[in-house]
Amino acid sequence: MLGACKWDPQIGDASTLARFPLLLTRQAWRRLAGHAEALAAEARAATDELLARPDLLARLGVGRRLRSALRTWGGGAAAGRSPLAAVGTTAAPWVIRFDFHWTTGASATGGWQVSEANADVPGGYAEAAALPALVAPHIPGFEPVGDPAAALVRTLAASIGGGASDGGRPVALLAAPGYLEDQQVVSYLAARLRATGRPAVVAGAGQIRVGRRGAAELLDPVGPPRPLAGVVRFVQAEWLPRLVRPDVLNTLLGPGPTPVANPGIGAVVESKRFPLAWPALRTPLDAWRALLPETRDPRGRLPGDPDGWLLKGTFSNTGDAVVNRQWTTAGAWRRARWTARLRPLAWAAQRRFEARMIPTPDGPRHACVGVYTVDG
Repeated sequence: MLGACKWDPQIGDASTLARFPLLLTRQAWRRLAGHAEALAAEARAATDELLARPDLLARLGVGRRLRSALRTWGGGAAAGRSPLAAVGTTAAPWVIRFDFHWTTGASATGGWQVSEANADVPGGYAEAAALPALVAPHIPGFEPVGDPAAALVRTLAASIGGGASDGGRPVALLAAPGYLEDQQVVSYLAARLRATGRPAVVAGAGQIRVGRRGAAELLDPVGPPRPLAGVVRFVQAEWLPRLVRPDVLNTLLGPGPTPVANPGIGAVVESKRFPLAWPALRTPLDAWRALLPETRDPRGRLPGDPDGWLLKGTFSNTGDAVVNRQWTTAGAWRRARWTARLRPLAWAAQRRFEARMIPTPDGPRHACVGVYTVDG
């Protein structure tokens, strides 16, 4: 528990971890992996287009200061180059976690649908990497499907090079203070980085400053600022404009000499209004259209049964802004509908799907399978 930085395995009398594993056939896993890689490839291509279209970023509900920081990626996109390959930019890994549900519909995808893509600051690394490794020896014939923490650390190490050549500069892992779940994520990844020989420091976004040539530096309370080899950002992009100065915001979200994982472009796909920009794009989005439920602007008419739709906050991260008429009071649903009409860029409407129940030792349960892609 302590080695994996999982400090909240129980909250009150409820365990936060299942006492049984979810088992997949190799065929099912290959299908899920294929879906995730197709979604990631289309997201990359769509993002290249979107960054050259500031008008579409506004349609996605991306705030003004956030759009300003992301616009620094747009030069490469406007010139027909991928923004992640911009001149003067050190590439950093882009991790996306797609949340898959096995549903009663979508036969063309084997019944799988995604509720969302965590493209900005996906978490869950300890649960996805450390726990399966502990459980696997007790389940003969099965093995973990992968280790996303190792993949992220390996890809980040490749982007920043060996520590000997740069004097052992540290990687800063940023999380918002006061959020225990976030501290667990960055502490676990810091431990995995240190195991490779790279110094790693857990810090807050307010400790970052911009040094020479736009490189990121870490403010040290007892010494001069420390140049950084890289940054792992676990602070949501939409929070950063309230937490840091504009120059730091551009360094953490835009292209620059210091690799930052995840790059700020993840906020584009993170927006629940992402599908509302699809009609204006040339990029074919076949996988997204097949796997993501229909999404509409909340101001318009929602066809069919109102119970068949969800209202989602544009940047809701943990289901904290997901509303449906069936599980709220009539008054709460009306307030949510009016709020979405008054502030439409902060909301999206998504058609519901019916998830299948699967048998478990604790009775029938719904399962959500998070599948990570690292640079596609």
